[in-house]
Amino acid sequence: MDRFLQKDLLMMLWQMRLPSSHLLTTLSSEKIVVLSYGDKAENNFSYTNCKVEINDVVHTGTVVFMQSADSAKFFDDTPILNISNTEKELLFDMMGNHIPQAVMKVPKKALQLFTSITGCNKSYNCGYYISRYETINRVSLFTNLFIERLNRKSQEIFKLYEGLDKDWNRTLYTVLFRTMGGTNNKLAFQTLATKIPLNAISREGNSITAIEALLLGTSGLLDLYPNDKYTMTLRDEYNHLSRKYSISSMNTLDWNTKQQNPHNHPVLRIVQLAKLITSKHFLLDQILKCSTKEDLHRLFCVEASDYWMSHFVPGRESERQSTKSIGKEKAELLGINFVAPMQFAYGDYIGDEEQKEGVIDLLEGLGVEINHITKGWKSYGVKMENSFDSQAMIQLHTVYCKEKRCGVCPIGKKLIKESIQDVIIK
Repeated sequence: MDRFLQKDLLMMLWQMRLPSSHLLTTLSSEKIVVLSYGDKAENNFSYTNCKVEINDVVHTGTVVFMQSADSAKFFDDTPILNISNTEKELLFDMMGNHIPQAVMKVPKKALQLFTSITGCNKSYNCGYYISRYETINRVSLFTNLFIERLNRKSQEIFKLYEGLDKDWNRTLYTVLFRTMGGTNNKLAFQTLATKIPLNAISREGNSITAIEALLLGTSGLLDLYPNDKYTMTLRDEYNHLSRKYSISSMNTLDWNTKQQNPHNHPVLRIVQLAKLITSKHFLLDQILKCSTKEDLHRLFCVEASDYWMSHFVPGRESERQSTKSIGKEKAELLGINFVAPMQFAYGDYIGDEEQKEGVIDLLEGLGVEINHITKGWKSYGVKMENSFDSQAMIQLHTVYCKEKRCGVCPIGKKLIKESIQDVIIK
């Protein structure tokens, strides 16, 4: 087993506090009792603010997990203990003083399991084990991950809310813009939302030309494309509106326009957003009342204005005419990534548990979100029946697997604990 993986496993066991019921001794036969396991440091090889008792003397400081090849590393402070998987070399600090060392001997079964989950740089390896969960255990896992994901998204919304003068309507629009931006242009769309005053959208909302001019002009994206009669109209309208509302345009470098599917191009998403704004009055009340996929279809399924029938980007006519609409699939994605988090966050804000529970019903009525993450889990046999399940598995991958946080992952902890009856530390 790779020594770096072994170090990761030792740190995982420490993080899980598995040695808590064992008497530890150093290589010099000094008795160790762990009083506090501390906090994982950013350097990824130590825990700070630990407290251990060695031969009845309490030491507070850093516990490191270093192998023999790491002995030349320097530390900001002198570690109080080193835990490794080898007795061959002792570790010394910068002054040449010996650092107390303990060797953790982990059962072979645990080493093999840890390698199968985290080794070979593969993702979704623990999907093999999840696919074999009994239904009750799978539902429990998915529920915990789903609630965890919504709580995380709620905190992001609350942070926006605080930064927008505690205005729920401004927060609503900003989250809508962010969601329309997808993965590649989320922050750019958020910037666009904050640059355009909500009163400008309200006052000009009856004119699709005015709203397209506001959004495209403020985005700066009009500057990337040639002019035609319609884009000249948009530029003139934007010059008027930008003076009227004191709006400055964004830098075109803020946008990711390269290697974009034409249907996901930020220009097209902006004009679809413009149509949404002019055809619907987006009020918090409307969002809170969405409870089915049919509600989502009615709210979000719109077609961009006529000009875009023959254009994907400004000034360049496409060979074929086609409607540039928000279809049912995109409407349901907006339900998953915009409506559900807004409902949950607002329910949390006003203390309405029924409102929060309604989010589960909404997402259980929507299909599994199809992306590279859910495809990855499915390749290992993980069963997902609706967007509630897929959101849970996206949370697992994004927060735990991708960041290699097996030590705090509900799957990793369960599997490792089951594989280890006794952690022997010598």
